[in-house]
Amino acid sequence: MKKLMLSLCLSLACAAAAMADTYLGYTNTHFERTGGVRLGNSEKQGLAIKLTSEKLDRLRGKRVLGVRAVFGTSNMDGLEFFVATSLDGEPLYSQAFGGGSPSWKEFRFDTPVDIGDADELYVGYTLTCMQSYKPLQFDGSKGLSGRSFYYTGSGWLDCQGNGADLGCPNIQVIVDDADFTDITLKDLSAGGYYVAGQTYGHGGQVLNFGTVPIGSFDVSFSIGGGPLVRSFTGLDIAPGQTFDFDLGEYAAGEAGNLDFELSVTAVNGAATDADPADNSVAHTVYVYPAGMRHSLLLEGFTGQMCDNCPAGHQAIAEALASYGGDVVEVFHHVGFTPDDFTMAEESFYLNFFSGQQGFAPSFMVNRMTATGNQAPAQSPTVGSVIATLMQAASVQPYVSVEVNTDYDEARRHVKGSVDVFTHVMPDADTVMVSLFVVQDSILTYQVNGGSAYAHRYAYRGSLYGQVGVRADLAEGATVSLPVDYVLPDAIQSTYSGTLIPTDPDRMYLVAIVSRYLIAPDGTYDCPVYNAAMVPMCADNHTA
Repeated sequence: MKKLMLSLCLSLACAAAAMADTYLGYTNTHFERTGGVRLGNSEKQGLAIKLTSEKLDRLRGKRVLGVRAVFGTSNMDGLEFFVATSLDGEPLYSQAFGGGSPSWKEFRFDTPVDIGDADELYVGYTLTCMQSYKPLQFDGSKGLSGRSFYYTGSGWLDCQGNGADLGCPNIQVIVDDADFTDITLKDLSAGGYYVAGQTYGHGGQVLNFGTVPIGSFDVSFSIGGGPLVRSFTGLDIAPGQTFDFDLGEYAAGEAGNLDFELSVTAVNGAATDADPADNSVAHTVYVYPAGMRHSLLLEGFTGQMCDNCPAGHQAIAEALASYGGDVVEVFHHVGFTPDDFTMAEESFYLNFFSGQQGFAPSFMVNRMTATGNQAPAQSPTVGSVIATLMQAASVQPYVSVEVNTDYDEARRHVKGSVDVFTHVMPDADTVMVSLFVVQDSILTYQVNGGSAYAHRYAYRGSLYGQVGVRADLAEGATVSLPVDYVLPDAIQSTYSGTLIPTDPDRMYLVAIVSRYLIAPDGTYDCPVYNAAMVPMCADNHTA
């Protein structure tokens, strides 16, 4: 009898193992408990992933049983998961749950959803959360365009290329037991910044989207020439995990366009991949000319009455000295309280960039942070500043920008042009050019800095309005915008009315070229492409 019971128990255990649920998603499941983010200014937040028809073909006859997810906070209301054929229409199924937490948790549906013959399915959630909390979680891996989306308050946007390049959402779809091999090639960074004569490393990342461990695969790739093949063997990539592969270095030749192609084949030594549609990628890579000047724009938010701002200034200075690249600095005296420097435009910048959530010290590089967020990063450290600079430096600038001016010392009159040359057309309907007036090393009071603290690169106004002027770019052409300015003896701060004397030896013009996109909910997407700083009171001519 005992032997019979033991055999029965073993049979039941084997049957249960055979019928185990399957967890599918684009995440590698990594998360940091304090790594939550919020996207956009809306209290309503949300994430979703898309299962394509090729993925669903492996799941016909199966059911969606629920969702597994992790969040950046448990402080939320109205958590609702959904399954839909479109993010714009009514869902096939939705169910409210009591709340999430900053650890992986399963949310099982009361009524499983038949996958049926749907061409594509979107699975995700929405919630409401106070703006002081960061509820969304990503895995920090390579992203995947067209597969993950976030809610903006007025609709859904692709996480990739819209300011949310944080990896893949930490969402997994729970389905009936499935068995298939499927490797997925994540987005490549081949569209980065390349300069003629420089050497660059190349590689990529794959995800095991299937249910079978992956032990080997081949990569066929070419960069402006014949294909090369590299084999990766002896692997053990578990389902739901990623693997980074290295293709060695490439020396960029002459400036111009290069074709870049890459495909993943021979998964586990055979043509067994269930979805080869996401195993290849093709790009046209632009190699910028040698001597191309790519200047990053670091904007800091500070204040005279901010007691920890001097420490933030010091961290930024140390990071810049360590980084060593070309960086243009501008400091806005807004974010803590307005002070003797604050100009009218800076209140607009504060609201625009941080959704009225001011904080000093904070900073952003090219109007982004190291995590991809579009609000300034708070409490700068040497490490966080360097990480943000490195990320910004890897993005191609699309344009060159030069400030060509003549200076009449007797009249304190500067006249000339800002010239923007387009190497590659950016993906932007509207491109703006801003021209800031900046004054360096103004000696005056600072809390925890004394009565003669050197306020570096303080913003003193904009010659092209608070958002700049539109530039109609054309590839291979130059757009010129006029510069015509008489430097006054003093510039009056528009908040306090304080007159701050100008010093011709410390005045600068800062030209900024950026995308300009505002979503209906007020969320901005205005990355800076390139910037230039020149002494205002000198002749500036680029050969």
